[in-house]
Amino acid sequence: MDVCIIGCGNQGGCFGALLAMEEEVGRVVLADMELEQARHVKQLIHEIGGKASQTIVETAGVNAMDPQDVAKVAENCNFIFNGILPFCNLAVMQGALLAGAHYMDLYALSSDLEGTRYEETVEAQMELDQKFKDAGLTAFLSQGVSPGWVNLASKYITDQMDEVDEIGVRSITWLEATDIVAMGPPVLSIEMTLHLEPPSYYKDGVIVPLDDELAFAEEFQFPKPAGTKKIFMESVSCVEALIRKFTDKPVHRIYHRGGIFSGTSDIKDVIFQAVRKQVIEHPQREMLNLKEALASSLKPMANVDYKAMVESGELINGADTAAVIVYGKKKGQKVRHEMTFNSTLHEAIKHLSWAGNGAYSTVGSLPIILAGMLMRGEFTRTGVIAPGQLEEPEMIFRKLEGRGHILGEKIERYTCMDVQ
Repeated sequence: MDVCIIGCGNQGGCFGALLAMEEEVGRVVLADMELEQARHVKQLIHEIGGKASQTIVETAGVNAMDPQDVAKVAENCNFIFNGILPFCNLAVMQGALLAGAHYMDLYALSSDLEGTRYEETVEAQMELDQKFKDAGLTAFLSQGVSPGWVNLASKYITDQMDEVDEIGVRSITWLEATDIVAMGPPVLSIEMTLHLEPPSYYKDGVIVPLDDELAFAEEFQFPKPAGTKKIFMESVSCVEALIRKFTDKPVHRIYHRGGIFSGTSDIKDVIFQAVRKQVIEHPQREMLNLKEALASSLKPMANVDYKAMVESGELINGADTAAVIVYGKKKGQKVRHEMTFNSTLHEAIKHLSWAGNGAYSTVGSLPIILAGMLMRGEFTRTGVIAPGQLEEPEMIFRKLEGRGHILGEKIERYTCMDVQ
């Protein structure tokens, strides 16, 4: 199979490398608006050795907003991975149809959110379902961990219940280092950390805004090595929207708490450290662009040698972990059904020395598994498929564990729920 990566940042670069190591892949096309970024990833892939060094790796510049250009760089490719932001999703999907290639992306937005451009939503993508079916192609939407695994886990749990009252998602990205590090592109990391959109949750299918997110903070016990972290209510996103869309039963409440952590510092501490660093470094500047100033305080971590940083002591530990907790009734009993996903920094660098837990947890989970199933003819359904529509979840969970991710599951009776 020949594959094309559109966007060679941390996620796209790591996914290109993982695909290059697959026996079924003969050629990888790395395409990015910045050609040097694609060339850098090509060099990293060749340095892996083994099967990756035998895979043909090509680079190209691309305008991801132009379906014709996407189709041109993906010529003769069987599979296109979109590692860019939601504003490119429809254009890259249309490019995949022109190229006759399967498609995958990491996330989109929800039309439930006021002010969202419809072109960036999951609903807009779902409208291409029949076109992909007619072409005999598959388009995987919003795959990864959150969205992705949390949606599959939620559907797996709720399918076992007679009634569902509450679905709660908890997720964190955590990296302990000697410096304040970015968990993705620095500006995007700041936006995610600040939660620039007001926190909210679904109540009986309607989005309810919260005035005080701190009042809904929670100390949650994540799997080791992350342990207990203070997390905050997030705004309704694609994650919760997809849960609502593909849960076959009425749900009273759906919400998501999360955070980004640098060492033992929680979200608010990270912001404080970044602000203090900027004030010290720029004492004469009366005004600073908040996002850009804070982002410049973070050490970029895209496509860097994580293994070398661990060996030097610059990086200490890290994990991407998520939990899905569902309250409801099963056979007349009130039950609390919890599933957890845990992907550690040290596991990530076993697979790619320059992959951190943020990238490996995402593209080394559902994306690489589903791509592999397509390559080997194990996945034959066509059309546009969201994670909550995937079949045989238990089989997929086993494949995730085979990739080094740690899954947990616990079912117990309950007397009270997490959110009152």
